[in-house]
Amino acid sequence: MKKFIYSLFILLTLSTIISAQNFYIGSSNPTCTACHSGVLTSWAATKHATAQADGAASAFYGYSCLKCHNVGFDESVVNGGADEYVAKGDGNTYTITDEANFNRVANVQCEACHGPKGNSTGTSVDFLHASDNTKSDYSAELCGKCHTDDHHPTFDNWKESKHAVSKFTSIPGGSFNFIASDPNCAACHTAEGFIQFIESSDLEPHVVAPGAEGSDITCTACHDPHENVNKAQLRLPVDQICAKCHNPEYNPDSPTPDGSALHHTTAYMFEGKGGYEYPGYDYSSSLHTVVVTEKCATCHVHSTPYVGGDPAIPAFTGHTFEAHGESCVPCHADFDNTSESFDYRGIQTSIKGLIETLSAKLASASSEDSTTEAFLRAKFNHDYVEADGSYGIHNTKYAKALLESAIANFTPTSVEKTSGQLPNEYQIKQNYPNPFNPSTTIEFSIPEATNVKVTVYDAIGNEIVSLVNGNFSAGVYKATWNASNQASGMYIYKIVTNNFVETRKMLLIK
Repeated sequence: MKKFIYSLFILLTLSTIISAQNFYIGSSNPTCTACHSGVLTSWAATKHATAQADGAASAFYGYSCLKCHNVGFDESVVNGGADEYVAKGDGNTYTITDEANFNRVANVQCEACHGPKGNSTGTSVDFLHASDNTKSDYSAELCGKCHTDDHHPTFDNWKESKHAVSKFTSIPGGSFNFIASDPNCAACHTAEGFIQFIESSDLEPHVVAPGAEGSDITCTACHDPHENVNKAQLRLPVDQICAKCHNPEYNPDSPTPDGSALHHTTAYMFEGKGGYEYPGYDYSSSLHTVVVTEKCATCHVHSTPYVGGDPAIPAFTGHTFEAHGESCVPCHADFDNTSESFDYRGIQTSIKGLIETLSAKLASASSEDSTTEAFLRAKFNHDYVEADGSYGIHNTKYAKALLESAIANFTPTSVEKTSGQLPNEYQIKQNYPNPFNPSTTIEFSIPEATNVKVTVYDAIGNEIVSLVNGNFSAGVYKATWNASNQASGMYIYKIVTNNFVETRKMLLIK
């Protein structure tokens, strides 16, 4: 009798525990399909829906694979999960003991990510989904439960990438600034914001910021677990997904060099557009623009052999998004893919040298000079190439043309305001010294704020250099011209403002 009572107590206790927990019922349950038929239809086209029964690939599945290829595999609890309908055999083998129930929870269904929804009988669902995790989970850790280790090292790679710390931005001193609350930043720095931005055609992102609860750019930011419209279940085609954020947020057909900072010019650089293009120069692109069809993904995301099993099954990795040399070899047989450097044929050294040359010119400009169109255009191209970050690898010809044309079209004039006195009339004085070799100074006065152009011509009227070109407040200014690259002879300099034009001559003797 005591034994019977004890057994009954155990049975009642177990029954109470079981009835208190949720059970896996499978997505085909009528109460699920009644509300979620649309999602289930789109999910059926994903690899999640064929994770267990994936044709010939299923022959490779062993007992250890079941936990990630099915729903609710948990040997520590009785909850209607896939482990309850299989028996482990020798080695890594298994036998299905209840095919009907196993099929009910086979593959990566809704409850694999959203948690079990049924009761102990497996027949009813909490329609309100109260006190559970039905709410969208944007965390990378959720996907990382399976997409990890040597088989699918995606999660491990992602943790090494800047996407994993995207909701913070570094600031001087090594600290970080939280930006998930900024609607202008959250679209490209949080998963929730990016999913909103996907639907927008705006070049400048502005979304409902998730705030402190925002997630980094996690797996579900770029990959839709419920859809398989694009390759790899991406939310946009593979050649567009990265460009959604990695661009400078202006119309590439009408760049506006205004001195503002540029960031992420990568997409525009690759396509050969968006820089300031001076008239008369060739701004054609390198072959990467047409040969690299998947753009960023071709070089920054790649697959490697699955080291944990049959080499015929690839392990998808590359989510550190670091460029890899293997992608260069098919076209560049002489590329050393064992090297950590991408200075192929000295391309990066060459572009860095041009950047340094242009930087030196810009640095030598005075404060007045830095407001001129010539300065702003040159600085725009400097910043554009530098913000791309590849130093010519993405589009060598375009980067080189932008820098060389800026160097050729900008010469620091060291325009300086000589005093705070306000002149009564427009005037341009005779240069001094005159004759000169090789430098001379030209002084001009303007009684009101206006646009000022001071241009030097040779004796037959060919433009040599634009010394001044910008808006200036009232005052007296001087500009210096270094003619070390010019031949001896007569030169003409001309000032043009909104209300004044005058020309003078000067003599260079070497």
